[in-house]
Order: sequence, then structure tokens, then C-alpha cells
Amino acid sequence: MSFEFKEYDVKSICYPQAWDLREQVLRTPLGLSLTAKDRDSDQNCWHFGLFKNNQIIATVTIEPQDVANDKPQHVKLRQMVVSPDFQNQGLGQKLIKNTEQALHEKSVTSIILAARLPAVKFYQKLGYKPRGSVYHHLRIDHRDMWKNLD
Repeated sequence: MSFEFKEYDVKSICYPQAWDLREQVLRTPLGLSLTAKDRDSDQNCWHFGLFKNNQIIATVTIEPQDVANDKPQHVKLRQMVVSPDFQNQGLGQKLIKNTEQALHEKSVTSIILAARLPAVKFYQKLGYKPRGSVYHHLRIDHRDMWKNLD
């Protein structure tokens, strides 16, 4: 099965698809919704996805952390999601690895993220290191993690 990896922005035709996927998988099960604040912050982020037949099946949002710098070295990985129809096929790993390569090409040197507790092992397998203790956010437990891309 062939998947295309590409970067897109909030003006792209696929952005509403990505928004719906994030809503469906990350928020609805918690009884929550993405907000206008989420949409506003998305404008300042990079968005990457895996596509099959021009349909987005996995997406991740990357938020630059040093906004004063035109080429931020540090970013935050946010809202990584794979469509339920395509989970457990290695596509999450493929998305992260391709995203890391794209970020490396943008001179990014480190990534931080807040992993939901069940996802910590997934990120550890990809080289991310836990940081700090477990905390409760959006009704579920999280753990901060980081990775150097150097």
C-alpha cells in the first residue's frame, strides 16, 4: 500500500480533513471539541500528513517554539493522529520519521511533546525520552517527552 507524505498548511484543501480527523480521534472520545483557539494556533504551525488517494489518513501538527527566529531550532509536536481505519499498520512511525526528516531539513534540532500515557512506549521506540512526572491534562494522564534531532 502506497502512502504519500507531504507538508500542508491551514489554507490547503486537506486542512479541514485533518481537522476532522483530529476532532474524531483525539477530542470526541473525551467529550471535548477542538476550539477556535486551536484553529488560531494552527496558523503558526507546520502540518504534515500521510495521504492515500489524496485523502489524509494521518497527521501531525508541529509548533515552533522560538517564534522570534525565522528558522526555529526547537518545536513542539502536537496532535499526532492516525485514522482508526489505518491504525496498527506502522503508519504512526512512518509519519513521525518522515516529519523528523522534514524538520531536520528545516534546521530543527529538538522536539518536545506531551504524550498521552498509553503512547509513551510508542514514542520511546522512536527515541524520545521521558521528562518529568506524569500529569493530568484534558481528562487524561500525560508525560512530557523530548528528542534531539542532531
